Amino acid sequence: MKHGRSRKGQGMRQAAFWLAGLAVLAACRRSEARGNRPAESEIIVLTVRTEPPGAAVRVNRIGRAWTAPCDVAHPSLRRGMLDVTVELAGYQTVTRRVPYDGHAPAYLEVRLAVQAGTIVLKNAVPGSTVMLIQTPAEAASGAALASLWSENEPVLVAALEKLPDSDLPFVVGRVKELAAHASEKVSAPAKKKLENAPAGRDPVRVTHRTVADVNGEARFSQVASGKPGHLLATRPGSTDLLVPDLRLDAKGLLTIDATALAAKAPAPAAEANPEAAKAGLAQLSVKSKGDRIRVSAGGKVITDVPAKPDEVVRLTVPREKLLVEFIDAKTGAVTGSVEMSPESSAPAADAERVGRVQLVHRVYGVFVKLDPGLLLAPGEEIVIIRDGREVARTKIVRITSGDETYPDGAAQVVRGEVPIRKGDEVRRSK
Repeated sequence: MKHGRSRKGQGMRQAAFWLAGLAVLAACRRSEARGNRPAESEIIVLTVRTEPPGAAVRVNRIGRAWTAPCDVAHPSLRRGMLDVTVELAGYQTVTRRVPYDGHAPAYLEVRLAVQAGTIVLKNAVPGSTVMLIQTPAEAASGAALASLWSENEPVLVAALEKLPDSDLPFVVGRVKELAAHASEKVSAPAKKKLENAPAGRDPVRVTHRTVADVNGEARFSQVASGKPGHLLATRPGSTDLLVPDLRLDAKGLLTIDATALAAKAPAPAAEANPEAAKAGLAQLSVKSKGDRIRVSAGGKVITDVPAKPDEVVRLTVPREKLLVEFIDAKTGAVTGSVEMSPESSAPAADAERVGRVQLVHRVYGVFVKLDPGLLLAPGEEIVIIRDGREVARTKIVRITSGDETYPDGAAQVVRGEVPIRKGDEVRRSK
């Protein structure tokens, strides 16, 4: 009997040995599968997966972070609610409260949303096409590539001539477009560039596009904070505005004043197009028949503004043949349209000068610093001149006496929707 018991005990010991071996093997496999398992504890409390991966995961107030995908274990974690924070640059931070029962690991899966912000452009040329253009980091000059979306011939020709061969693969599609559809002045250098062009990847993208309103303002929302790109505002016959390498601030907001950046803009394309420069702008009053008013010239939308039925909207438009359409905001359908040419008065550059705009303030109003020896009266119409051409007409509200800022007095004028800027020249209406 003792011999039998000895054999039975030996068998039990062997079985225990093999069971222990299997347990060790299973533990090794679990360890390999966890990969990102911390060393503080063998007890996995939380498993986190994120899309995209690589996010930093913080739990409760523990002074360390795990990188998703990860298994979280820490001696301080106990049964109850876990406060989890998931952070990744360029994405919105996510916070969750996850229950842990003290036995089975809790599981959290998060799809991160791209952090978005707003870009506002002010004081641009009304009717400009405003674009946000993303270019690859390896490009020699992302801003130069963005210039290929200009609407001015001289800018396009210069951009094509200066385009390095190393950057051509990024914009082959755009160069082909210019070669096929642009004017002869632009298509000729574009075709020349394509003679030995490699197969392109075309990673340059116009992510946002809009049209500056009558006040020269354009707004982009839902702009990814990771890499906003380059902002281009362009209109035939006007100076392009190109702002490279934009970055949103911590609040996700960026405001750009075109007036402050005017000195950095390229040479005026209007010099190569004197007819456009002479055309100038005119004021157009439209009585709305729908929810929006859209004005086009030459097949291109120059302004698109909201309006109420029967509201009279005053617009700044080019002096050329226009198509005015009334849009239903809900359906996008055109409820009515009319073709017209605004009455164009000759530029008042030769009219008697009154002074120069000194103050444009939302609260205090608009004041003109008067030239010496002028006699003006409230109600008198005046003309706003910018770059040698008329941009608006308005009226004098009152005349103030002289002081240190205005030695010969000042005229307060009606602003309304008129695009007046500090430094504009003011002349009498002829």
